Amino acid sequence: MTDYLELGPSPCDEDCEQLGANYDPARARLECRVLRDQIIRQFGPPPEGAYYKTRSNPHDFGTYYELAIYYDEHNEEAVAYAFNVERQYPQVWDAQARQALGLTPKAWDSISA
Repeated sequence: MTDYLELGPSPCDEDCEQLGANYDPARARLECRVLRDQIIRQFGPPPEGAYYKTRSNPHDFGTYYELAIYYDEHNEEAVAYAFNVERQYPQVWDAQARQALGLTPKAWDSISA
């Protein structure tokens, strides 16, 4: 059976597209794709039995998007990968993600490059 973990729309210490008058759903989906790419850079590609998907979630103010990782609960490698991603979830965008999103580099980006 397949289960999933909601990861979020962005790293935990970063801003993300917010529902409201100026909400841009295309930007929100882009953030999820960039987050997926960053997580794959950090943890490697998901093993067989695990995959990422952008989920749409209805809300009173509109639909918002979050990245989720799906995993086969009978596949130990897939389960371990998914829970490791959740446990070590990124706190900030990395340099590649910031560039993909058109964000100003952070001071430490030049140190790690």
